[in-house]
Amino acid sequence: MEQARLAFYNFGLHVAPSDSEAVEGFVLREPANFEAAARACGFVGRSGYPGYPGPRSWGPQVFPRYMEGSGFTSAPSSLSLWADIESLMAFSYDGVHADALKTCPQLECETGLAAAGTVVGFGPSPA
Repeated sequence: MEQARLAFYNFGLHVAPSDSEAVEGFVLREPANFEAAARACGFVGRSGYPGYPGPRSWGPQVFPRYMEGSGFTSAPSSLSLWADIESLMAFSYDGVHADALKTCPQLECETGLAAAGTVVGFGPSPA
């Protein structure tokens, strides 16, 4: 019997270009968040980004339609695979990821994100 997995897509728009001081807090937190996820119970893996160190990319990076007209051609996003929703929730609301959320509940002040969205899917693990 195949084991089900939870696919999690996280997306946001920066409040300014990615190299600006306004999003520095977000950029500085990213490596610690990826490392914490990799060590989290129930984490299966994540897609990397072509041309960047880290895990290999699972395919072309695609953004939600609402990015059109935003003025951005790229945005922070991640696609990860988890054993179950409980593991994902435990990671999201504990440790360095939770600290980032607590620091800036509106997402815009220190994280540098103006909008965020998440899509999840639950199904069989890929063969």
